[in-house]
Amino acid sequence: MATAFLLSCVLLPVAGAIGMYWVPERIHKIYMSLVAGFTFFTTLGLYFLVENGEVVSYQGAWGSPLGLRLEAESFGLLFAALSSFVWFAVTIFSTSYMDMETGKQRFYFFFLLTLAGTLGVTLSADMLTLLLFFELVSLAAYPLVVHKKTEPAYDAGKLYLNMAVAGGLALVLGMALVYTDRGTLNLWGEVAVNGGSGLLTYLGVALMVIGFGVKAGMVPLHIWLPKAHPVAPTPASALLSGIMIKTGIFGIIRVINMAFAPDMEALYWGELETIGLIITFLGVATMLLGVFMALLQENMKKMLACHSVSQIGYILMGIGAAAYLGPLGSVGLGGAIYHTINHALFKGALFLVAGAVYFHTRELNLYRLGGLWKVMPFTAFIGLIASFGIAGVPLFNGYISKTILHHAIVEAAEYKNVNLLFTAERIFMLTGAGTACSFIKFYYLLFLKRSKRSYEKIKETRPMKVGMVFLGAAILLFGLGPNLVLERFIEPALDIFVLEHHHIEDHLLTLNFFNVKDLGIVAIALVGGFVIFFLGMRTGAFHLHLPSWMGGEYLGQKVGRAYQGLWNFASRGYYEGRDELTEMTDRIGSRGGIVLKSLDKRGGGWANFANLDFDLLLLIFLLLFFLAEYLLVA
Repeated sequence: MATAFLLSCVLLPVAGAIGMYWVPERIHKIYMSLVAGFTFFTTLGLYFLVENGEVVSYQGAWGSPLGLRLEAESFGLLFAALSSFVWFAVTIFSTSYMDMETGKQRFYFFFLLTLAGTLGVTLSADMLTLLLFFELVSLAAYPLVVHKKTEPAYDAGKLYLNMAVAGGLALVLGMALVYTDRGTLNLWGEVAVNGGSGLLTYLGVALMVIGFGVKAGMVPLHIWLPKAHPVAPTPASALLSGIMIKTGIFGIIRVINMAFAPDMEALYWGELETIGLIITFLGVATMLLGVFMALLQENMKKMLACHSVSQIGYILMGIGAAAYLGPLGSVGLGGAIYHTINHALFKGALFLVAGAVYFHTRELNLYRLGGLWKVMPFTAFIGLIASFGIAGVPLFNGYISKTILHHAIVEAAEYKNVNLLFTAERIFMLTGAGTACSFIKFYYLLFLKRSKRSYEKIKETRPMKVGMVFLGAAILLFGLGPNLVLERFIEPALDIFVLEHHHIEDHLLTLNFFNVKDLGIVAIALVGGFVIFFLGMRTGAFHLHLPSWMGGEYLGQKVGRAYQGLWNFASRGYYEGRDELTEMTDRIGSRGGIVLKSLDKRGGGWANFANLDFDLLLLIFLLLFFLAEYLLVA
């Protein structure tokens, strides 16, 4: 029964995708809502089974490491439940939104395949299974990016696919190195216990972090995100940003835990500290660059995409702080998981708000809109909730997770009094002010500013309102009940990690979020956001355009050319070596034939095995046997 729940989480969306081509078009909307709803409730049922102590796993027909291995545990299931919930809300929204699009059957087919891949990633028990589902996500999402079949869509899709393939190759090579060194790809810490030289594992982990970092939008691998989001239909954008990039975050956490944190005596805390510092500063750079790019955007979907980069930086910083602190890193990892949930909720809601506006106005430029609160009051209300969430306003979800992350970076800085980590904390504060400014600007230009345009009576459709209200209600729930969320969801998810349990209870679960110090810190960020907004609007700074050499596309072109040059160099060497080897084997074959012919006792004709002496055949067989035995033992 439990295994059926586990398999259904992945197979239901696959069956639903295939069924899209069989059910009548007139019931597509009901059908899609039912498939997404059943998938969510199945995942939720599995979550409660595991919470009650049920052990649920599935082993494919082939043996490890080639077999498909799924396992339901609290950390992966939290991601699975989050993914299926947001997918359900976006699916309901899409049943109205996709009326303006063509090719709905094709869109929903890949929409559900992407859901199946995402859930497969979160339920994988080893790296090979995770890789298979991760690549399914990458490939199934490509048709969603290019759905509109316009030139910008194809350009964005080409960049996305190139980055996804490069990331996939990095993952495969990294996995091969780790498996060569340690002999396992199990996700439950066996890699670190199995020993090995270490060097191959470090290189393999670095490659896997790069591979997952591409999907997560980590700087400097983020360049596909701002191009893909504006061209994709809004339901796809909401899921690309809210959920799909979290598969990259999920993979990074899995890889680090797999390779370096097997048990309390282990063994790799020193190495983990160094890796934690690197990831922390990658996160800080990602959050700062993302918010800076967002402030200069006019296209609201592109602005939200840039903020996805920035918010991923917050999560990476939490992961880095947790790795740096080792078994005392519960605050960092708990904050990263909490912010992953929160970002999926408020970024999904913000994209749906942007989609509703575009559906009724056919406009994405923020500066050409305004005054929409009068004609779209429900959308304006959800937009306000989501903006408060991402800006970190108290009583909304973003405030809770950002407060936890702030505690984590301060703890990391004070652990060994590292000045660079104190600098990271200041950048955290600056990024918070930039985020607040960006969403003051977003909400003002969209809903409050006087518009020169006059809008006809807009009727906000019921499916759109239902989809948005699901996410808006979750934002409030995760902001008003932080201690309940920590105890019911975050603490169980931390059980699979090597953390001091008393540290979780004494530091994470007992946090007081509404004290004067933490409220004062967020007040500084919000006031700073208003100041930046006022100055930016008065001076026109928000209309500045970066020189091309500072843009992500320029960087992507340079990296692409370097990669192409490296590939050409490597392939030229390969082909030259292959030609030399072919010529050498031809010579050996020719001379070997002459030798064999001289051994032919029957004469008359070219040598073959039938003409060889039995003694010589026996000698060849024994040599091959001992060679095979030596290779297998070695």
